[in-house]
Amino acid sequence: MVVTVEDIIRAIQDRPEVREQVRRAVLTDELLALPQKFAELTAQVSENTTQIAALTTQVAQNTTQVAQNTTQISALTTRMDALTTQVAQNRIQISTLTDQVRELTIQVRELAVQVKELAAQVAKNTTQISSLTTRMAENATRMDAQDVRTQSIEDTARWIHNAVVELIGDKLEREAAHSITPRLTQMLGLRRTRVVYHKNLIPDNAFLTLVEDATEAGKITDEQEGRVKQTDLIIRARRKADGLRIWIAVEASGTIAETDIERAANTASALKAVFDEDTYAAVVGYRIRSEDEDRANAAGVIVMSEHSMDDDEE
Repeated sequence: MVVTVEDIIRAIQDRPEVREQVRRAVLTDELLALPQKFAELTAQVSENTTQIAALTTQVAQNTTQVAQNTTQISALTTRMDALTTQVAQNRIQISTLTDQVRELTIQVRELAVQVKELAAQVAKNTTQISSLTTRMAENATRMDAQDVRTQSIEDTARWIHNAVVELIGDKLEREAAHSITPRLTQMLGLRRTRVVYHKNLIPDNAFLTLVEDATEAGKITDEQEGRVKQTDLIIRARRKADGLRIWIAVEASGTIAETDIERAANTASALKAVFDEDTYAAVVGYRIRSEDEDRANAAGVIVMSEHSMDDDEE
């Protein structure tokens, strides 16, 4: 009996056991296992796809949360910067207020001392005026008894003039702390103007200590220290233009003379050596000769006078 291909195919199709035998005979074990492996891989890919989708969702949520956290951190940083700036400004304001209170306290103490000393000086001047009145009366009596009345009158007039000039000088020295300071403040463009030394008032011990220390350190001589202590008025201030601290040496006299100009200039030079800061020299009085005014201008000394005299007015 001849078996044809069609017979074999028909047997494979009709009989499952034959089909399985042929498959095992034709295919290797690896090929036979492929359907099972494919099914397993399909299941694994499906599971991985599900996990990837879940992870993608989690990453998206985390990304959103990070963005929100970043926004919050940025807002907090901005608020922290603003608070830091506010704290710095508050510290500056507190420091400024503290300095102002300290300056006002010092000023009040200085004014209290000055008022007390001025009262004492007024009493002293009253006594001096009384004494001058008595002496003028005595001189008048002497003039009546003298033979050369003209010479006596001239001597008395000269004495009275010198006494009045002395009183005017004393008055200027007392008033300089109050009247000169505002004028210098406006003239030189100053602020925080303070009288730190007045020879007729209680001296500023801290200021004098600095001057004495400078002498001991060799910055100034003993003569310069004495000149500073003999100065009528010493002022400390700050220039509005640059904020730098300056010193002003002031000499007061009824009639401003060459010696007053030299004294103010010498004190300013000593202050420059002590503090190594800009200094000015100033003279104040009721009158000054034109040649002395020229001399002061040439020396860079500030002149504050009500009247300039010609030679024939002396």
